[in-house]
Amino acid sequence: MNPFFQRDVYIYILLLAFIMPVFGYLTDFVYRTGPVVFVACTLIGILLFIWGFVEYRKAKGKKEPRAVDWISKGCTFQIAGNHQEAIIAFTRASAMEPNAAIAFYARGQSYWELGNVDQAIKDFDRAIALNPRFAEAYERRGVSHTRIDKYEQAIKDFDMAITLNPKLAVAYSNRGTAHEKLGNPEQAIKDAQAAAQLGHDGAQKLLKEKRIRW
Repeated sequence: MNPFFQRDVYIYILLLAFIMPVFGYLTDFVYRTGPVVFVACTLIGILLFIWGFVEYRKAKGKKEPRAVDWISKGCTFQIAGNHQEAIIAFTRASAMEPNAAIAFYARGQSYWELGNVDQAIKDFDRAIALNPRFAEAYERRGVSHTRIDKYEQAIKDFDMAITLNPKLAVAYSNRGTAHEKLGNPEQAIKDAQAAAQLGHDGAQKLLKEKRIRW
C-alpha cells in the first residue's frame, strides 16, 4: 500500500478512537444502557488510538520508492529470471525518471530474454537517445538485430560499441558472429581473436577448436 495512503487511513483511525467514548456516552444517554457500553467503547477507543498511533508512526517513516529503488528491484528480478516482474519495475522507474537511460536499457534486456525483440530494440533505441555514449546499449541492440537477421545493422551497432569501449570483448565476439553470417570468415576470425585477447571465454573456446592462436 502507498505509504501516504496508509497515513491517511491511520489518521482516520485515530479520529475514530476519540469518537468511540462519545459514541458510548450517547448510547448510554439515549438507551439507558448503563456504564457498560460507555466503558467498552472507551476501552476500544484507547486500543484503537494506541494501535493507530503506532502504525501511523511506521507509515510516516516510510518513503516513496525512488526510480533507483525500482531499478534495483528490477535487476533483482532479472537475476532471478523473473523478467515479467523486472519489466514492471523498470517501467515504473522510467515513468518516475524519463531520462534514466539505464532503466530503458535494463528493460530492453528483459524484453530480449522474453523473445520480444522489437520492443527490446525500441528500449535500446531510447537508452541510446538518452545517452549516445552508452556502449553496452549499442552492443545489445546489435545482438537484437542479429536475432532478426539484420546483420549489417548489427555490425554498425557493434562498431559503435567498440569505438566507445574498445575493451568490450562481447562486442568483438558478436561482431565476429555477424561477419560469419555475412560470409566474411577472415573478419570473423579477427574479431574472435580480439575478443579472446580481452578474455572472452566463448571466443577462446572457438579458436581452440579451430586451432587458431590469438
